[in-house]
Amino acid sequence: MLKTGISSVLSVFFVCCALSLPAFAQTDDDFITHTVEKGQGIYSIARMYGVAESEIISLNPGSESVIRVGQMLRIPKRKSDGLNFHTILSGETVYSLTRANRITEKDLYQANPGLEENGLKAGQTIVIPAPTVVEETQQKNDGDPVAAAREREKKSQYQAKHIVAKKETIYRISKKYGISQAEFLAANPQYRYSKLQVGSTVVIPYPEGKKGNSHTEEPTVIEPNPQEPVAETTPAPTKTDLLVSGNVRSVSVPRIIEAALLMPFELDGPNRQEQREMVEFYQGVLLAIDDMKRDGISVNLHVYDTGNESKSIVPILQNEKMKEMHVIFGPRHDNHINAVAEFSRENHIPLVLPINSNVDAVYSNPYVYQLNTPQSYQIADVCDNFFKEFRKPKLIILGTGGETRNMFLDQLKQELGAKGHPYVTVDATSINNSLTERLSTELDSERQNIFIISNNDVGKLSGLLPILQLVTRGKAREVETHLFGYPEYQMYASNHIEEFFEIDTWFYSWFYTNNQLPEAIRFNSDFRKAFGRQMMASYPSFASYGYDMAEFFLKAVSRYGTEFSSHLDRINVKPVQMGFKFQRASNWGGFINRKVFFVHLSNQYKVEKIDFDL
Repeated sequence: MLKTGISSVLSVFFVCCALSLPAFAQTDDDFITHTVEKGQGIYSIARMYGVAESEIISLNPGSESVIRVGQMLRIPKRKSDGLNFHTILSGETVYSLTRANRITEKDLYQANPGLEENGLKAGQTIVIPAPTVVEETQQKNDGDPVAAAREREKKSQYQAKHIVAKKETIYRISKKYGISQAEFLAANPQYRYSKLQVGSTVVIPYPEGKKGNSHTEEPTVIEPNPQEPVAETTPAPTKTDLLVSGNVRSVSVPRIIEAALLMPFELDGPNRQEQREMVEFYQGVLLAIDDMKRDGISVNLHVYDTGNESKSIVPILQNEKMKEMHVIFGPRHDNHINAVAEFSRENHIPLVLPINSNVDAVYSNPYVYQLNTPQSYQIADVCDNFFKEFRKPKLIILGTGGETRNMFLDQLKQELGAKGHPYVTVDATSINNSLTERLSTELDSERQNIFIISNNDVGKLSGLLPILQLVTRGKAREVETHLFGYPEYQMYASNHIEEFFEIDTWFYSWFYTNNQLPEAIRFNSDFRKAFGRQMMASYPSFASYGYDMAEFFLKAVSRYGTEFSSHLDRINVKPVQMGFKFQRASNWGGFINRKVFFVHLSNQYKVEKIDFDL
């Protein structure tokens, strides 16, 4: 039986269609060069490099209006937290980069996890971490053994060694010895992007002037509490050998997965709709855990109510159990995400953000996974797939007037023009017989005529569907026509199913389920049995959303532990509603889900879900 109660803290068991071109580093010391890749916009590029959008626009006049795939943008250099950006030149190797920047190969890969997964390529931008203290000293005193000996003596006087105990963090150790976290990382640069290991030895740098005040005169080794023996951070792990970038390494796979779900349930709050959505999302996660239990996978799910946007999330992060998580799902509110993302980075815990589509942290935090595709990336992929499906299109745009900017339509028109395909806009503000005649005269027997309404408004759609039916019925048999639309069309499909079929309708979406499919039938049945009711009607279905997310990531942890980022394409699931196609936002950033589908309601009265990645 499933446990369905929720409390504040609850634990239960259970730019488009083109390849990017390489970017070449400039000799100018004030900026580097970035080459625009498919789907990137000024917003995402600015977040990637930690600069303001206005700074990029200032260096690249005109970029505020449009940027194109392959365009080279100048990005102002930033050097914060000891990090610097570098564009790889032809002939550079990992060895030459480590030598030139006084870092180890491990430092380079930890700062750029995407580099380890995809290899070194000219034109890529990478992060160069701060040099290690030892190597800086060696270079500084190169050829002067007396100075080197004095430096070593000085270092020995002003540093101690500490053995990491269970549950200790960089913050706790730094506070214990009265140093800043920056000072700790300067002395132990290997922990900028790797997790403290229980039993490992770290260096404690004593600031000059503090020596002898609160610490012993000689270097000291501090043992962990004898009542708290050194242990693995995951209970009873097994070992799995994984091949990553040609190197076999051993990774701990937990027998029991610790997962946290952080969502604004607000059971006593006024927003009843959000409460129902979050409860159903949670119930979908429970169903996934129940299915995994049947496969022999055990999960401890820790559920936290994050409350509304004004409530602080810090008390939840201060709970000691949070540091033991193998994966965190949520939160939802933007002002909570930054704090949890920083927590995930510090503790090296994968953070899955299921609801939000514009998260700054994904561009710079390698532990973040964003399920909703940012609009610019989604538009780029939809355009790409559009031209895979329609090889010789003519776009007929039905202008309804008064609409706001349609980024998808703007991008599609730009690509049509670049590829030499025609498009025309027809004034559809007045729905009458003359509109039917005008649309009929625009049909081209040599092309695929594709109608698209200039916005996704349901009222406009309902009014124009009869017109499109008349055009379809009156055209010659050999003339091909289709309606292409937006994700919102699936919300109206039940009300307009006959019209959609007759005019041969297509729409794109990152989620879709057909209730006639076996996965959907089984899931709907399991939900009714577990919770005694039907799921609420919503797009997307929040219960299916929670199920798909939990099944994918919990299976990833069960197979590869928290090191699953290199194996995302090997996670085999049968999602009810979603799809998964993760791609790093940058070599040093997190992952964006770039899965989109086309749904086709054909004039043969069939419903097809087209996955272009199969």
